[in-house]
Amino acid sequence: PVEALAALDRVLELAPNATGQRAGRAVVRARLGRTDAARADAELCLKSECDALTLYQLGCVYALTARAPADRTRALELLRAALRKDASWAKHMPTDPDLKNLANDADFLKLMSAVHVLTGDR
Repeated sequence: PVEALAALDRVLELAPNATGQRAGRAVVRARLGRTDAARADAELCLKSECDALTLYQLGCVYALTARAPADRTRALELLRAALRKDASWAKHMPTDPDLKNLANDADFLKLMSAVHVLTGDR
């Protein structure tokens, strides 16, 4: 993770508007416990148009920092937005280690149930 962070820092020096790479850096920062920096990257990403992958990554950032109730709420909002753009991301959610803080959350479980109903997956 530390090497990945250094590489992403360098990419963003060269291409500061690279939203996908910034979202990736936000996830790495959150995994490393650098929550303020992760949130700052996430919020900067949200100033641009985000595709489903980026929204999913940003949801992971806030899930990783979800000790604060506001972060848990933000994570769910971003995951919902990602799924609205591309419901196929739901298949990753049950096993994604970045989302483990949400695994027993009632709203997360409702979201997963709704996706299964909409996509016909069981």
